Amino acid sequence: MRFLTPHDRRVRRRRRLLLAAAFLLGLIVLTLLDRAIFEALRVADRPRLERRDWYQFLRALGYAPTWIAVGAVLIACDAAARRMHAARPAHAARRGALTILGALLGGGLAELLKVVVARQRPINNGVADGAYVWGYPFEALAGGGNYGLASSHAGVAFGAAFVLARVAPGSGWVLIPLAIGCGVSRLLTGAHFATDVYVAAWLSGVIAAALCGRFGEGRAA
Repeated sequence: MRFLTPHDRRVRRRRRLLLAAAFLLGLIVLTLLDRAIFEALRVADRPRLERRDWYQFLRALGYAPTWIAVGAVLIACDAAARRMHAARPAHAARRGALTILGALLGGGLAELLKVVVARQRPINNGVADGAYVWGYPFEALAGGGNYGLASSHAGVAFGAAFVLARVAPGSGWVLIPLAIGCGVSRLLTGAHFATDVYVAAWLSGVIAAALCGRFGEGRAA
């Protein structure tokens, strides 16, 4: 574990406070805009939208097995690279495992948050008015509710994208916009509010930072 000087600790604490303030500010702004964004982006002909190839592609980025496959490819590639280059760092093979963990934890914790927060999706019981409807925490465990905060699809996509942005420098320029596209695809169908996607993205960012920090991987690039 790297020793932190008092200055380092102050800098880290200040950075965390700034990030928390940025998150809260963004959450407040999007909360005020949620209904307007829902009405502006929701596509009326949902079945037609869901048949589009580009939509299926973006939605699949929020499907955990997609990233399990990507992680497995990375593990295989890194294992082959280690065999060919004995001097290659042993921890290089972690990239695939961290990618899989980022996706699974991002989606899994988003699902857990749904149960705790218990806010219904914008289209609830066939009514698409974009209003907030709240349930009771943990009532989903008894089979109730149709909750959306946070979006597990977005959690999976951002969890994998943020991890890969750290362990494969430069990939974030491609993967993070794709994760945003996955989140937007959830808005187009009316399945989620913008805040559902926003919270999932931040949650996944925290997960990626914790995972990569724990295993000594690099910062996002």
